[in-house]
Amino acid sequence: MFGPLKSLFKSNDSGVRIFDKVWMSADAKVKACAALASANPNCVFICWFQATYDQLKSFLREENLMLASHASSVSFQDKMIVFAEHHPLSRKELALFKSLNLKEAPVLSSLDEPFFMWFGGERTLLLMKKLGMDENEVVGSGMITKAIHNAQQKIEKQVVVEREANSQQEWLTLNLPPK
Repeated sequence: MFGPLKSLFKSNDSGVRIFDKVWMSADAKVKACAALASANPNCVFICWFQATYDQLKSFLREENLMLASHASSVSFQDKMIVFAEHHPLSRKELALFKSLNLKEAPVLSSLDEPFFMWFGGERTLLLMKKLGMDENEVVGSGMITKAIHNAQQKIEKQVVVEREANSQQEWLTLNLPPK
């Protein structure tokens, strides 16, 4: 009876529980990152792309920010790890989560990021605005996490050889066929 609902909230194959928090805009997400870093100085934001790192750099102290490519070689004892974005490939995320021995991984996103726009984020943004949602409100649920994971799986099926990039947009352009 609860089979379909139960599958929405189960953890992924790696055993890491992902908590997605999604804002309407990148500006709102950056403000939330700054507030979180201010409230918790032990918070470390991990970025998959240099462009995201550069965007956050002016709002966060250097010790609160790291590129994912350097994360597996660092000890995060007594640190709160937060991912500042999703990587388009879930297998890449899960490999890093596993190498960091994470039990849970909070991931912060915004609907205006290229990853979301690839899957119709503009329609979701329009709907949320019509419903009166404030730009600084955050949305998160197991259903959202599942939808993001499904989107990553669709992308993975299309990528034969991954080409590295400096931003989500560049990654999508280099690695996926044009729409």
